[in-house]
Amino acid sequence: MIHLKSLTKTFPHPDGKITAVDQVTLKINTGEIFGIIGLSGAGKSTLVRLINRLEEADSGEIWIDDTELRNLNKLKLNIVRKEIGMIFQHFNLLESRTVEENVAFPLELAGMKKKEIGERVQETLRLVGLLDKAKVHPAQLSGGQKQRVAIARAIANRPKILLCDEATSALDPQTTKSILTLLKELKNTLNLTVIMITHEMEVIREICERVAVMQNGAVIECDAVETVFMHPKTELTRSFVTHLRPDRKQVAPKDAASYRLQLTFLGDSIQEPLLSRTIQKYGVEINILAAEINQLATVPVGNLLVEVSGSKEEIEFCIHAFHQQNIQVEVVSA
Repeated sequence: MIHLKSLTKTFPHPDGKITAVDQVTLKINTGEIFGIIGLSGAGKSTLVRLINRLEEADSGEIWIDDTELRNLNKLKLNIVRKEIGMIFQHFNLLESRTVEENVAFPLELAGMKKKEIGERVQETLRLVGLLDKAKVHPAQLSGGQKQRVAIARAIANRPKILLCDEATSALDPQTTKSILTLLKELKNTLNLTVIMITHEMEVIREICERVAVMQNGAVIECDAVETVFMHPKTELTRSFVTHLRPDRKQVAPKDAASYRLQLTFLGDSIQEPLLSRTIQKYGVEINILAAEINQLATVPVGNLLVEVSGSKEEIEFCIHAFHQQNIQVEVVSA
């Protein structure tokens, strides 16, 4: 649905131009939740603003379906923009307007009739769970409620695409989870294609199907979320993924005959008695030091930090057996 081709954006600087987006090429499928993650200054927010031409690219192409946006004049661009909603970290609500008036604002700009606006606003507030807050002003709302208003405003025109620029960064973890759940529900209800800009791997894990990792304006890695979690290809991605794994410093090896292993596995293998089978087959002792199972948007992923004791040969056979069962093994210490 969205195809970015060699997209580049620079900004002037006293020492010369700064390249904020560097030759980015991405394909985003219809109906998926696509994540773009990177550290501050990676270029991800600039990239998402290029998609709806809030920023103008220096070069490259922006395709939505069969339309190349950089070739459009202002009138045609405004028509396409009605199909692209956007939400931000700081909500950007109109404080002088009530909740329902905030949601009505883009419909007024679109020239919708007053009766139709009223019906659409009611329907949209029902979708985001704020029908009872229609008459209040933003100052009377919590952060999570404000973001729900911002989401309602963004989807009021029933767009095909929803751009989310750090939409949960200002929220506490519990509120973040509720907003992500809402976005997943809206994606299914309204057949949205969602692009999530974030610096938090927890958000990618919770909601995204595929993810692109940005660094210094370029995409350095792009794949299915479970693939990135299991097989990160770059140091930056490994740092994001490692942050979500169990603490490796809990217990030190008891002796030279012990190995500490980080095991990562996906999907159905979580339900298998892998450790007990390994103990029976290879005669090793396995002590679980830390464990957790996280639900990715597509599949569950398990992380185990274990201490394996036995002869070097037994432990090497054990590691080989884990690999054969598609379990990622990292030797933490020996």
